[in-house]
Amino acid sequence: MSLAWAALGKALPCRALVLDWRALTLAHGESAWPDGHSARGAAAAGLSTRHTPLRHTAAVVGAGRADALLLHELREELARRGASTVGGRRELVERLQPLLDAPPLLAAGVREKYAARVAAKLAHSLPRQGAAEEERRGARWNVQPGLRELLQYVEMRGMARLLLPAEGLPPAEARRGAEELAAALKLSPFCGVVPAELAEAVRGGEGAAVERLAGSLELEPWRLLLVSDHRATVGAAREARACSCYFAKNVEGAAARIPADFVIKTIAGVKDAIEELNGVTFRSPDTEIKTKYGVNCT
Repeated sequence: MSLAWAALGKALPCRALVLDWRALTLAHGESAWPDGHSARGAAAAGLSTRHTPLRHTAAVVGAGRADALLLHELREELARRGASTVGGRRELVERLQPLLDAPPLLAAGVREKYAARVAAKLAHSLPRQGAAEEERRGARWNVQPGLRELLQYVEMRGMARLLLPAEGLPPAEARRGAEELAAALKLSPFCGVVPAELAEAVRGGEGAAVERLAGSLELEPWRLLLVSDHRATVGAAREARACSCYFAKNVEGAAARIPADFVIKTIAGVKDAIEELNGVTFRSPDTEIKTKYGVNCT
């Protein structure tokens, strides 16, 4: 992180993010909320944004009439089928007509054709899982999708990241778990893990415990943002006048909303809460500068 962003982080209203272990991991039986967004505009009305030509090439091809195609359409159909496009019109028609008369290649045939090739290249072209899947499988715990992007965003904004350990977890194991989680997500380590006694008091709903936590960071309570799916933990943040964020998980028996400054349904919603407190940033989590010419400069 640059010195400029480090200096900016010191001037932010919200200086630290306290993540409850319960919030960043997937609970038993938890599922994603259904997407409520629907298609709008021309696509929703069943209309196309492109003009439909009066003459449908696909209909002519489907009828098997190669002689009815224009010269450029003949070349396009031949190129689509991997055949040569060199020659005059009569030669192109004679070359395309047998291809149109041949039985269509079904999806099953395509899968059988390329299954062996894909299997052979899989170990070389995809040596690692994608970023989202790696985030879910990289650690021993089943973490929330988008956690890495959130923690990376918080780090780039110059905010401190603290972990509220799970109930009954020994301090040494909690610290080791935080280190392993940061290493699995390929991020810098957490700034700290809340001590066991203090964490137990926070989960018990004691606002004074949140005040002591803020004092240990030399911050006022209102500069903390505490994210949890636990009612008493969120209540402790509200009692201490810290910023509270309730994670309403899609789990049977979980409350859809409780008194809190912010209510989110995905871990990505924490970013919206931070931008509500600190202002919107247009800096991406990575260190690349996108120019209007499409050149990436690091």
